[in-house]
Amino acid sequence: MYAIGVWIYLRITRAKDGIGKWGLLSFVVVLAVLYVANIFSPPPPSVKMMVIVAIPLTWLLILWTWWADRHREVR
Repeated sequence: MYAIGVWIYLRITRAKDGIGKWGLLSFVVVLAVLYVANIFSPPPPSVKMMVIVAIPLTWLLILWTWWADRHREVR
């Protein structure tokens, strides 16, 4: 489903500049790596540690997505 979503997004948008191309590509790769790491990593040591890591990471991913999307336009 992730690959299909990326494929659809790439078909309906195009990069305005290098950030639109490489920023999105790096985001897609990092998200895929995080998914694979999540499968093979052990569970978090505590709920508190999970929250400490998850909240900043979530905001980082949201801002990264916004930044890359600002440099893309609808075809």
